[in-house]
Amino acid sequence: MKAGDDVKHIPTGEEWVLAGVDTKRGEVYPAGWPESIADIKDCELILSCSDKESLETLRQCLSLRPSDVRHINAVREMLLPAYFKR
Repeated sequence: MKAGDDVKHIPTGEEWVLAGVDTKRGEVYPAGWPESIADIKDCELILSCSDKESLETLRQCLSLRPSDVRHINAVREMLLPAYFKR
């Protein structure tokens, strides 16, 4: 799973678009309001997006407030790898 994918949250039956995924923590971050965190094991992939769509989703998350977990995840996914490649 990755940012931009459509998933079903099994406990609630809700369908979400993911704003981000942290596989090390086993967490997903749904898009929308309110900000929330769910266990990746509680989600089932419905539709996988393209890599381009995933990057666009992460770019959009960079405009959220810096304390938002989705913003933090986007920084970790997009900016930190480039910073450490220098």
